[in-house]
Amino acid sequence: MSSKTVIATRMELLKLKKKVKLAQKGHKLLKEKRDALIGEFFTLMESLKSQRKEVDYALEKAFKSLSLSTAISGSDEIKNAALSTDEMPEITHRKKAIMGVSVPIFDFEADSNRKYSQISTNVEL
Repeated sequence: MSSKTVIATRMELLKLKKKVKLAQKGHKLLKEKRDALIGEFFTLMESLKSQRKEVDYALEKAFKSLSLSTAISGSDEIKNAALSTDEMPEITHRKKAIMGVSVPIFDFEADSNRKYSQISTNVEL
Protein backbone atom coordinates (compact mmCIF):
# COMPACT_ATOMS: atom_id res chain seq x y z
CA MET A 1 0.00 0.00 0.00
CA SER A 2 1.55 3.27 -1.09
CA SER A 3 0.91 6.50 0.73
CA LYS A 4 0.55 9.78 -1.07
CA THR A 5 2.74 12.53 0.23
CA VAL A 6 1.10 15.89 0.70
CA ILE A 7 3.08 19.03 0.12
CA ALA A 8 2.77 21.26 3.16
CA THR A 9 1.81 24.51 1.47
CA ARG A 10 -1.05 26.92 1.96
CA MET A 11 -2.35 26.18 -1.56
CA GLU A 12 -2.45 22.45 -0.83
CA LEU A 13 -4.25 23.11 2.47
CA LEU A 14 -6.94 25.14 0.66
CA LYS A 15 -7.39 22.35 -1.93
CA LEU A 16 -7.79 19.74 0.81
CA LYS A 17 -10.28 21.94 2.69
CA LYS A 18 -12.38 22.25 -0.51
CA LYS A 19 -12.28 18.48 -0.96
CA VAL A 20 -13.37 17.91 2.64
CA LYS A 21 -16.20 20.44 2.29
CA LEU A 22 -17.36 18.78 -0.95
CA ALA A 23 -17.22 15.33 0.65
CA GLN A 24 -19.25 16.55 3.63
CA LYS A 25 -21.83 18.12 1.32
CA GLY A 26 -22.07 14.88 -0.70
CA HIS A 27 -22.42 12.88 2.49
CA LYS A 28 -25.26 15.13 3.67
CA LEU A 29 -27.06 14.80 0.32
CA LEU A 30 -26.73 11.01 0.40
CA LYS A 31 -28.16 10.91 3.93
CA GLU A 32 -31.13 13.04 2.80
CA LYS A 33 -31.68 10.75 -0.18
CA ARG A 34 -31.53 7.68 2.08
CA ASP A 35 -34.08 9.22 4.47
CA ALA A 36 -36.43 10.08 1.59
CA LEU A 37 -36.14 6.55 0.17
CA ILE A 38 -36.84 5.02 3.57
CA GLY A 39 -39.91 7.26 3.96
CA GLU A 40 -41.16 6.23 0.51
CA PHE A 41 -40.49 2.58 1.35
CA PHE A 42 -42.62 2.74 4.51
CA THR A 43 -45.41 4.53 2.63
CA LEU A 44 -45.39 1.76 0.02
CA MET A 45 -45.34 -0.90 2.75
CA GLU A 46 -48.50 0.55 4.38
CA SER A 47 -50.24 0.54 1.01
CA LEU A 48 -49.14 -3.03 0.34
CA LYS A 49 -50.36 -4.19 3.77
CA SER A 50 -53.87 -2.92 3.09
CA GLN A 51 -53.84 -4.41 -0.42
CA ARG A 52 -52.65 -7.71 0.99
CA LYS A 53 -55.57 -7.78 3.44
CA GLU A 54 -58.00 -7.17 0.56
CA VAL A 55 -56.44 -9.93 -1.53
CA ASP A 56 -56.43 -12.38 1.39
CA TYR A 57 -60.11 -11.68 2.03
CA ALA A 58 -60.99 -12.07 -1.67
CA LEU A 59 -59.04 -15.34 -1.91
CA GLU A 60 -60.70 -16.72 1.21
CA LYS A 61 -64.13 -15.84 -0.17
CA ALA A 62 -63.27 -17.31 -3.60
CA PHE A 63 -61.94 -20.54 -2.07
CA LYS A 64 -65.10 -20.99 0.00
CA SER A 65 -67.25 -20.44 -3.10
CA LEU A 66 -65.11 -22.86 -5.11
CA SER A 67 -65.31 -25.51 -2.40
CA LEU A 68 -69.11 -25.14 -2.17
CA SER A 69 -69.45 -25.15 -5.95
CA THR A 70 -67.32 -28.27 -6.22
CA ALA A 71 -69.44 -29.98 -3.57
CA ILE A 72 -72.66 -29.05 -5.39
CA SER A 73 -71.65 -29.60 -9.03
CA GLY A 74 -68.62 -31.82 -8.90
CA SER A 75 -65.09 -31.20 -10.04
CA ASP A 76 -65.74 -32.06 -13.70
CA GLU A 77 -68.15 -29.16 -14.15
CA ILE A 78 -65.71 -26.83 -12.43
CA LYS A 79 -62.89 -27.98 -14.73
CA ASN A 80 -65.08 -27.48 -17.81
CA ALA A 81 -65.96 -23.95 -16.72
CA ALA A 82 -62.29 -23.19 -16.04
CA LEU A 83 -61.21 -24.54 -19.44
CA SER A 84 -63.85 -22.50 -21.26
CA THR A 85 -61.97 -19.29 -20.58
CA ASP A 86 -58.57 -18.99 -22.19
CA GLU A 87 -57.75 -15.37 -21.53
CA MET A 88 -55.02 -14.47 -19.11
CA PRO A 89 -55.21 -11.25 -17.10
CA GLU A 90 -53.11 -8.43 -18.49
CA ILE A 91 -50.15 -7.44 -16.35
CA THR A 92 -48.24 -4.34 -17.37
CA HIS A 93 -45.21 -2.80 -15.78
CA ARG A 94 -43.61 0.60 -15.79
CA LYS A 95 -40.80 2.26 -13.94
CA LYS A 96 -41.07 5.09 -11.45
CA ALA A 97 -38.08 7.12 -10.33
CA ILE A 98 -37.92 7.80 -6.61
CA MET A 99 -35.00 10.06 -5.73
CA GLY A 100 -33.19 8.84 -8.83
CA VAL A 101 -33.77 5.16 -8.03
CA SER A 102 -35.77 3.24 -10.63
CA VAL A 103 -38.62 1.27 -9.02
CA PRO A 104 -40.83 -1.16 -10.98
CA ILE A 105 -44.61 -0.62 -10.78
CA PHE A 106 -46.96 -3.42 -11.85
CA ASP A 107 -50.56 -2.91 -12.98
CA PHE A 108 -53.08 -5.74 -13.17
CA GLU A 109 -56.25 -5.76 -15.25
CA ALA A 110 -58.51 -8.77 -15.13
CA ASP A 111 -61.30 -9.25 -17.64
CA SER A 112 -64.49 -9.73 -15.65
CA ASN A 113 -66.42 -11.19 -18.62
CA ARG A 114 -67.14 -14.84 -18.04
CA LYS A 115 -66.85 -17.19 -21.00
CA TYR A 116 -68.90 -20.03 -19.50
CA SER A 117 -72.66 -20.32 -19.36
CA GLN A 118 -74.12 -18.95 -16.16
CA ILE A 119 -77.30 -20.91 -16.75
CA SER A 120 -75.64 -24.33 -16.74
CA THR A 121 -73.45 -23.62 -13.70
CA ASN A 122 -74.41 -23.09 -10.09
CA VAL A 123 -74.56 -19.74 -8.33
CA GLU A 124 -71.44 -20.33 -6.25
CA LEU A 125 -69.28 -20.75 -9.34
